[in-house]
Amino acid sequence: MLSTPRARYERVVTELQRVSLRGPFCGMHVHIGIPNEETRIDLMNRITPFLPMLLALSTSSPFWSGEDTGLKCYRLAVAGAWPRGGFPDVFSTWSEYVDFVDKLVAAEIIRMAAWSGG
Repeated sequence: MLSTPRARYERVVTELQRVSLRGPFCGMHVHIGIPNEETRIDLMNRITPFLPMLLALSTSSPFWSGEDTGLKCYRLAVAGAWPRGGFPDVFSTWSEYVDFVDKLVAAEIIRMAAWSGG
């Protein structure tokens, strides 16, 4: 059962099958536009070591289906089952990132409607 009957979510269920139905969870993410491509990679790499601390500061879901999980944040355990989730890889250059995304698109792991290699 989909919580949001939209084509995008229907596609997620089709592609991820049972993983997508394990249980809904919510979150928020922020998009920041960085015009310079190499600066984007540098900032991604610089912020990555701080992601665990940011996660700890945002912890607010120790419960799942009305039960105390024993964890401070169960959302990460649920999200970890998703093949597209987790911490980002570290890339040395923008072209290394583009190559990585191109491979994901070619393998149909992700879809990029307007992806043109950067």
